[in-house]
Formats: sequence, C-alpha cells, structure tokens
Amino acid sequence: MCAWFAVGIRQARDINRAAAIVSAATSLTPREASAANSLLKAAGTLNPDSQVDMVRAEVAMLEHRSSSATRIVESIVRREPMNAEAWVLLARAAYPNAALLHRALRHIALLDPKG
Repeated sequence: MCAWFAVGIRQARDINRAAAIVSAATSLTPREASAANSLLKAAGTLNPDSQVDMVRAEVAMLEHRSSSATRIVESIVRREPMNAEAWVLLARAAYPNAALLHRALRHIALLDPKG
C-alpha cells in the first residue's frame, strides 16, 4: 500500500513539473520539450491516465506539431467523450482545421449548454 502511494506521488509530481514547463510558454525550446516529454513518459509509465496525454498534447502544440497534438487529443475524446477539458484542448489543437474546430465547439456546447 505504501509503495502504491509513493508511485502516485511520483506520478503527480512528474505531471505537475511537465505542466509547469508548458503553462507559461508560448513555444518550447527543444530542451524544454525534451524535459517535459521525459517527465510525461515517466508519469505515463506509472499511471497512464488522460492528464498525461493532455499535457503531452500541449507540448506538441507548443512545438508546432499540431497534427500530433490533434491525434493525441482525438484519442482522449474517443475514450472520454464527456471530458470537456479535452474537447477544449481539441478545439485549440484543431486550428486551422475548420471542420474539426466546429466539431469540438459543437461538442463543448452539448456538454455545457449554459457556457
């Protein structure tokens, strides 16, 4: 039980460190992207949940790899169609694909009709 708790703490720390790298950035240097991806790889090995993939997609967007980001987020919304945060990220990653952007925005509206 103690070991599982320690693994959870490590995974959360790695995700938070990777998220901190991308949260303040408008683009990433190769070194920053490598550091974030390394942290996400470790976190994903310990607990492959959607949060790891969400940050991984943000890293791809900041590296100007929109097709990779879109693939990652589309995988998340297929697994978790009620994940509003993932649909918002898909809308961001979809630019300039108008059809995909429209699909994401339509789904967001269905999830939060008051939004």
